[in-house]
Amino acid sequence: MNSSENDRAACHLRWVKQYGHVFVYKSLLNSDRLSTVDPKALNHILANPMIYYKPSHLRLTVGQLIGEGLIFAEGAAHKRQRRIMGPSFSLGHTREMTQIFLRKAIELREALGVQVDRIPQSQPINIAPWISKCTLDIMGLAGFNYDFHSSTDSGEGESTDELARAFAASNRTGQGYAMMQLLFAWIPPLRLVMFDRATRTADKAQKTMRRIGRRLVEERKRDLAESLASGDGDARTGKDLLSLIVKANMSVDVPPEQQMTDSEVMHQIPTFLVAGHETTATGLVWSLYSLSIHSDVQSRLRTELLQVGTDTPSMDELNSLTYFDAVVKECLRLHSPFENTLRVAQRDDIIPLSKPFVNRAGIAKDQILIKKGDGVFMPILLMNRLESIWGPDAASFNPERWFNLPEATGSIPGVWGNQFSFLGGPRSCIGYRFAVTE
Repeated sequence: MNSSENDRAACHLRWVKQYGHVFVYKSLLNSDRLSTVDPKALNHILANPMIYYKPSHLRLTVGQLIGEGLIFAEGAAHKRQRRIMGPSFSLGHTREMTQIFLRKAIELREALGVQVDRIPQSQPINIAPWISKCTLDIMGLAGFNYDFHSSTDSGEGESTDELARAFAASNRTGQGYAMMQLLFAWIPPLRLVMFDRATRTADKAQKTMRRIGRRLVEERKRDLAESLASGDGDARTGKDLLSLIVKANMSVDVPPEQQMTDSEVMHQIPTFLVAGHETTATGLVWSLYSLSIHSDVQSRLRTELLQVGTDTPSMDELNSLTYFDAVVKECLRLHSPFENTLRVAQRDDIIPLSKPFVNRAGIAKDQILIKKGDGVFMPILLMNRLESIWGPDAASFNPERWFNLPEATGSIPGVWGNQFSFLGGPRSCIGYRFAVTE
């Protein structure tokens, strides 16, 4: 698939070709924002999360829509939350959740089969809502042992589940919410006088999610306490992410001052839904689209998958499918669910470069001077499509590239698959194993 004028990365790609691998552009209110595709520079930024935070307006939006969970947290608070939550996203725990993924995938297949039987052969089916239902169900069960039963819902209307409706309302609000939050971040008094419909909707959805989330956290704490009191150890403790986090947080090995509060634990529930629901659904839809326009890849992949011989393969069986692995990696490279992210320097800093750039005065520089308050643009999608890294066919869908990767891909500071889709460093996507396996 070739890059076009409407592509999300096309604008910055043109700027890189015109101005080089380091440049500054004007953002809102005429502020300067650094953009670079230099791997060493990006690695430095990602490796220093105590210096580079998300912009205040993005944190305000995140906080009001899903609470003060891991996505919202910065600095010491993020480090504390991540330390407790990290083991719950290990390869071993992810492996235990594979059966949830498969069970819900089979439910989705059966639901789509019903749809196919109901409509004329020539009528298309919008796959996106169905994929979204499936990933919502998966995230509910794997995240906090809560089944939304979305995949078996025969209609495309509003869910009958209260939590699903609240999350959907919050998600719809968030799509057009950013500009208002930008104003609130820059002019705080506006928060007191501008309480519009979107704000009321977000507030109502938040109250519902917090009420249900509080109940779920209390249930997990009670189950764990009863198991320990009965001498069963943690035999009755669930294997969902929330149960694992509650268990880790209540461990005697965690000092009280390092524990998450009940509110922080509760806020991880909508965080799971935001981070692990629509992102995975988006990736899956783009994957199906890519296969639909590359019939040769689709045929080869189907041939490999049919050799498995079961609807419920083990994780080891899935890992043995080399072409399947290449297709998944290529889909996530070319169509990363997140196209970019932003950071703001909390103090002056010097960013090193792997190769120098020439400034306006014609002087070569091998580092970038950053001032407190300067913004930094992190080009996720662009790094995954850069010709200087991936070769002349960087914008094309080609799973074959994963059998002979260019050496330059080793310089990308990503946590998975020689790509930038899940970022890198201490703030890399904590659930990347979960997302890839799903």
